Amino acid sequence: MTILENFKILQQVGEYEKLLKKLGFHEAKLSPNDLSNFYFENTKEIYNFLPVYTHEVLQNYFENEKNIPNEEVLMFCTDELQNFGIAKLEADDIYIISSINGLIDEDDEDEEGHTSYKGERDFIPYEFDDKFARLLFNYLNENEELINYEFELRRVISGILNEHMILPLKEMTTILNKLNFKIDENYLYRFLNFKVGIGVFNMFLDESSEKTIVQIIGRGISPSENKDYLNFDANKFNYSVDYYVGRGTHF
Repeated sequence: MTILENFKILQQVGEYEKLLKKLGFHEAKLSPNDLSNFYFENTKEIYNFLPVYTHEVLQNYFENEKNIPNEEVLMFCTDELQNFGIAKLEADDIYIISSINGLIDEDDEDEEGHTSYKGERDFIPYEFDDKFARLLFNYLNENEELINYEFELRRVISGILNEHMILPLKEMTTILNKLNFKIDENYLYRFLNFKVGIGVFNMFLDESSEKTIVQIIGRGISPSENKDYLNFDANKFNYSVDYYVGRGTHF
């Protein structure tokens, strides 16, 4: 399957417009053909929206005859590659998305019944756009330092969230800059959303302060009842990179 064909599938299940918005095309109405050309001409920019495990997924794809190990972090990454049109949506995924969007009746199953086999195999076969996947894979092979940097940043972010649990995005950016990660809030916001994924944290706008807040999910802190996090001062903390890495859960 080509990226162009994958985009057309995303159109059918109501996900194509969401993809355009993710990529920042809020007003532009790019056709699948135009977006496909954009991908091939802007590989580096597209990678900015892909999970940190993209290189490992692609390496497995090419080395294991288009099969990906059935490991949670790699499956999450592959799902994201499907959402971005790089990998073909499987029948089960199309059913789930379409059902959520109200395009398929919940009781409309095939002759054998709707069944998901994820979790029952050591390897899962996938179909990528081989041309773009190879282009992206080559780019990442040539930029190993970028991959190492992203994984280190990811580990430190994990430790910061475990240590402080809830804090403004601005203060998290300050902590990271003190640790010599020279990034701004926009970069961190995108990194949290796309490189890490939002399964382990919640990011919301505190309307009273107009601050973006990051919180570990399920840690028992109610932002509506206790707003001490608004007074969080990153300059009071002088922990090292090693300290935060040690506090991390390596999500």
